[in-house]
Order: sequence, then structure tokens, then C-alpha cells
Amino acid sequence: LVFDSAVNQGPLQAIKTLQKTLGIVADGVCGAQTIRAATLASGQDLPANFLAERAKTYINLPTFKEFGTGWLRRLFVIAMSR
Repeated sequence: LVFDSAVNQGPLQAIKTLQKTLGIVADGVCGAQTIRAATLASGQDLPANFLAERAKTYINLPTFKEFGTGWLRRLFVIAMSR
């Protein structure tokens, strides 16, 4: 999920989205704290929460009205393929 986000939104935004999902400082650096928090995260909630955080990022973009349907469709396809 993070890789797909990096391809679509860039690596910095993908890491920040993961960090927000994990509840740690979203500095965009995938260091020891991020790896540790991701390793400790458990259950099926992490993927769903990551996709929800990613959707919130899209919704807040000024170009959401123009491209939002496609962006959200991509997220739903990813979620359904899991």
C-alpha cells in the first residue's frame, strides 16, 4: 500500500501518510521510529486506516473535484484486491 502511494503521490507523501496513520510525527523520513511503529502495528486495521488517511489527503487537494473520482476509485480497487 505504501509503495502504491509512493508511485501515485510520491515517496515523501507516502511516508507522511504512513506516519500519520501510525500516530507518530509525520516528517517524511522513514527511519527507525517509523519502522518500529509499523512493525508493532497489528491487525487488519492498519491497511484500512492507511487507505482512509490517503483518501483524506486526496480530499483536501484543490484538484479533488477534477481528479477525485479516479483517485478514490484507485483506492477502492486496492482495498478490494486485498
